[in-house]
Amino acid sequence: MDKVEKVEIVRIVNSVFQSNTYLIINSNYRICFLIDCGDSSLIIDTINKRGLFLKGVFITHSHFDHIYGLNAVISEYPGILIYISAFGKEGLYSDKLNLSRYNLCPYVLQRYDNIKELNEGDTIDLFGNIKIEAYETPGHDKSCLTYKFGNYLFTGDAFIPGLKVVATFPNSNKMDAELSRQRIIFLSKKCGLYPGHGEIYENFQSEVYL
Repeated sequence: MDKVEKVEIVRIVNSVFQSNTYLIINSNYRICFLIDCGDSSLIIDTINKRGLFLKGVFITHSHFDHIYGLNAVISEYPGILIYISAFGKEGLYSDKLNLSRYNLCPYVLQRYDNIKELNEGDTIDLFGNIKIEAYETPGHDKSCLTYKFGNYLFTGDAFIPGLKVVATFPNSNKMDAELSRQRIIFLSKKCGLYPGHGEIYENFQSEVYL
């Protein structure tokens, strides 16, 4: 049986707004998953150089700086599963909802069938006995999900230590953002925290942010 401590997390800092993409790697199985999908060239190069098989992509929310590499990654690895919330799925196909219409060039996902909508408490097998669980953490955007497995917590933009949660977009909600922030802090006890922007916090001190 595989153990969480054998997992390797690789952070890729993307060119658009310095968002983070994370590779969850298990070398024993030679497979990996992505958390969010930015610079496709960096992602594909890292996966191929390591000789890994990409099985799926977990999207924290559908703002374009966290999804803009999906078309190229799907073309390189056809058939991979995309995991996202129901509202996030809508954002994949709408440059208005994913905000790309107002920032850089408009982005939408090519039509794709292998998308699995996740709800609160849904779990997905990663490898061995390791499962990843989805938590609904709206506020920054209605689509926000936080992902947790073992002592790893991936928060997207729902919580970035040291920064106030941005809740001024059309599908933001300030009250939800604060409730989600508190929830993530509770979930983060004894966890490494991997936000959508900024540094990794391998020994996150959640009590500092209460």
